[in-house]
Amino acid sequence: GEINGTVTDSTGAAVAGATVTISNPATGFNRIIRTNEGGVYSAPALQPGAYTIKVEREGFQSQSRAGVE
Repeated sequence: GEINGTVTDSTGAAVAGATVTISNPATGFNRIIRTNEGGVYSAPALQPGAYTIKVEREGFQSQSRAGVE
C-alpha cells in the first residue's frame, strides 16, 4: 500500500519541510519523511494495516491521525 497527502496550514497554504512520521503500532514499524515544497508527502511500499500519521513543523501545532488504512 501507499499513503500520500498534503500538509497545509489553517489558511490552506502548503507547509514545506514538515516531518511526517508514519507508524504501525501493531508491528512497531516507523517511517519518517518530509514534505516537499508543495507540502506533499508519499510513503510507498507499506504493508497492509492501520497506521498512525503524525505531522510536525517548528512554529506549528503538531497533528496526528490514527487508524489510517
